[in-house]
Amino acid sequence: MRVPLSIAAIAVILAFSPNAVMAATKTVKECDAEYAANKDAIKGSGQTKKDFVASCRAGSEVVPAGAAAAPAAVTPAKSTAAGNVKTAKECDAEYAANKDAIKGSGQTKKDFVASCRSGSEVIPGGAAAAAPATVAPTAAAPAGAGGVKTAKECDTEYSANKAAIKGSGQTKKDFVASCRAGTETIPGAQSTTAAPQPAKPAPTVTTTPSKNVQAKTVPAPSATTVPTGANQFATEAQAKARCPSSTVVWVNLKSKIFHFAGNRNYGTTKSGAYICETDATAEGFRAAENEKQPQ
Repeated sequence: MRVPLSIAAIAVILAFSPNAVMAATKTVKECDAEYAANKDAIKGSGQTKKDFVASCRAGSEVVPAGAAAAPAAVTPAKSTAAGNVKTAKECDAEYAANKDAIKGSGQTKKDFVASCRSGSEVIPGGAAAAAPATVAPTAAAPAGAGGVKTAKECDTEYSANKAAIKGSGQTKKDFVASCRAGTETIPGAQSTTAAPQPAKPAPTVTTTPSKNVQAKTVPAPSATTVPTGANQFATEAQAKARCPSSTVVWVNLKSKIFHFAGNRNYGTTKSGAYICETDATAEGFRAAENEKQPQ
């Protein structure tokens, strides 16, 4: 038969080992954090939160093997506040920065903040996969006193990157909270401005001579051509001006024979001149025997 200990006996035990009970007893906050970290496995075993916390306080809690199914990659908690205890604001910011991954693991914001405050929060490895592949550096907004940005500065930063932030699924409230904590990320917004196309060179206009217009080549007068008679000219144009309706010929002043245009001797003999055919005949010149007047 067990004999109940008297109050005096209990006092003696506590006097000799005051740390034995204190060391074996967890706080409610610690048990809440332990429950939050293994929530799915504990609920899957049929335990309620109340039962688990009670057994945890007594040091007899059992965490089912299913807890091992939690994501392997755990982001170590940042110890920024005094005594390694984070403020509620810091935990809110941490939740906002990893909201999708935390919600995907089944944790509520309340559970996450509770475990964060106790320093036992876990951020599922999916947070890395959910983050945009390219993250642009945070715009260099002027930091407030002590390196903490003001709400106004964070509002301005949100406005400047609104489209990219909304596209990543963050709300303004979440962004401002993480901005105030200095943990905001601004996804790299893809430029929607098309690269300027190089100007097309102006088309080259090539003028093709009409098929019906043939260039008329007028032989240059011989270097030794010296017209000596009346109505004899050094150029075909001068002769044509005298007789617009008549034929202009080239007379060889030495042989007294004239040639029609198109003949190889037209305008090429060493001594000669351009002259109207009527004037050539009148002056006693004669046409070459093997040439005919052009039609």
